[in-house]
Amino acid sequence: MFVCSDKGMKFICNADNTIDQNEPRQVPELETQAVLSKKLRSLKKELQRRAYKSDALCKINLIPIESARPTKSGGPNGFIENLPNRKIFLLDYCTLPQTDLSGNQNGLCWAASVGTMIRYRTGNRTLTQTKIADDYNVSYSTGVFGLNTPLKVLHDYGETQYQKLNAGLGTNVQIMHNINNQFPIYMDVGRKPIAFERHALTIVGYWFDNGTMIIMYWNSGTLSCETTSFLGINTEVTYNGHQWLWNKTIYIPLN
Repeated sequence: MFVCSDKGMKFICNADNTIDQNEPRQVPELETQAVLSKKLRSLKKELQRRAYKSDALCKINLIPIESARPTKSGGPNGFIENLPNRKIFLLDYCTLPQTDLSGNQNGLCWAASVGTMIRYRTGNRTLTQTKIADDYNVSYSTGVFGLNTPLKVLHDYGETQYQKLNAGLGTNVQIMHNINNQFPIYMDVGRKPIAFERHALTIVGYWFDNGTMIIMYWNSGTLSCETTSFLGINTEVTYNGHQWLWNKTIYIPLN
């Protein structure tokens, strides 16, 4: 059997280089190592592009608090991506860090998370993580343990629809319900294996990848948006070189 080319296509041919009419089918192009390597490089670039795009969706608003624009009117800040199965909040001028006024890392992740939720929901552009901690008499260094204080802050700022799940995290349907209706989710995670050390994150979007829900969250400790797969009670995030398990939530229930 011989292989010959005609108009850029390869066919099974006879010895005289004519197309074998008994085998008039095109021969599939064999992928060489070079072709496969090129495809792999292209795939890596696409994954990097997606990761950069996802991160950039949050970083557009990382500006000094003192230069924040005036309070926005009209309720929630809206979406930067709003497709049936892919929704990501527009977060310009909404997110907060967990640092104090000197820029030092502190136990303010809870206040940064709550403040981000309120700024997104209400258009408030002056609320800060330190003001929340000061107003509720919470030490910058120790933070809070549990959901009572974060929930009270939300309610005091008019977000009374929020409720807490002290031993749960809801379902993918509930996540969609919250994000679709422009309600950020307070995500309380515990460092494995004991979970005594806690960290607060803010869910700001989701999409699906081959049937698996991917959630995007604002991490006030890294000043970036990050993603993880939603795996129910096994949902974990990586932070400071450790794995953290999601098991407490402030969210809007389905009914």
